[in-house]
Amino acid sequence: MKAKDSDAKIIASKIISYLQSKGKLDLITEVAKNLLSNAEPKKVNVYYAVNLSEGQKKKIISKFFKLTNSDDFNFISDKSLLDGIIVKYKDRTWDLSLKNNLEKIIQL
Repeated sequence: MKAKDSDAKIIASKIISYLQSKGKLDLITEVAKNLLSNAEPKKVNVYYAVNLSEGQKKKIISKFFKLTNSDDFNFISDKSLLDGIIVKYKDRTWDLSLKNNLEKIIQL
């Protein structure tokens, strides 16, 4: 048996024992779902209208690493934004685009 497999079995056994001791074994499916969702790749998509310099990309990565704890960034051109960026990570979106700001002004 590989060390990872052995460690995984030990951890799984401890989780099951804990849930049993608390009378909450019915939560095992939900616990498994949460464990799997946290194991998904943590890609951050950054949509931009105007080409970003390497320095700008580094600043964006630095700021959003603190919010996402991910270092996997994908920069994608999107001319519909006019200017600025939109950052998407899992179910979160930070819209820092000129298009979004103009739409907010129009709604006033």
